[in-house]
Amino acid sequence: MSRLLDLPVRDLMNEFGKGAGMTGAGATAALGAMAATQILVSICKLTTGKEKYAPVHEETSGIQQDLEKKYLPLFEGIMQADAAAVENMLRLRLQRDQETDTDKKEVLKRQAGKALEGATVIMLKLCNTCIDVMPLSMELYDIGLKSARGDTGMAFSSLLSSASSGLYAALINIQAARGAPWTTRLREQVQTCFGRLHEYQYIFSGRLAAMYNQVQ
Repeated sequence: MSRLLDLPVRDLMNEFGKGAGMTGAGATAALGAMAATQILVSICKLTTGKEKYAPVHEETSGIQQDLEKKYLPLFEGIMQADAAAVENMLRLRLQRDQETDTDKKEVLKRQAGKALEGATVIMLKLCNTCIDVMPLSMELYDIGLKSARGDTGMAFSSLLSSASSGLYAALINIQAARGAPWTTRLREQVQTCFGRLHEYQYIFSGRLAAMYNQVQ
């Protein structure tokens, strides 16, 4: 399949909305995480461009490097991997449903189950990667350009949304697998993702409530 990020924006949006054969929702969540990360990169650049923030230039430059060199490539890889995994899974399911030979049908069933496991692992990776970026967004909020705090908060919120989407998709897949052995193997990863995500949801909700109270 073509690389999604090479498509014109309108064509990419049409990929998400075409119905049958649509690109997986996980790729949509990864795209949101990429956009949020790019916003954080911009805030880093704006901060290091201001002499007033000279005491935090080095720290901010380090955050920018992590975002650009580590996390943006990770999100792009997740986006493309999810799209490919969903395409493969749908193809196998269609072949399984159309197959009349019992033995061949069983082989396709196992292959579709394996594809579902792979898609689940990708979604857990999305969740964890989003959560890894969240402390950087919080640090930028505290030390970065104060006039861009609305943008930093939006990025944090978007990362929470993408992380939640990744975990939600993983849980849906695990339910669909109906007790397959791989669901047990992933249980610890799921628990870790849930705990980490809940922590940052609590932090974000607290900050949002504090801001709300300040304007009342």
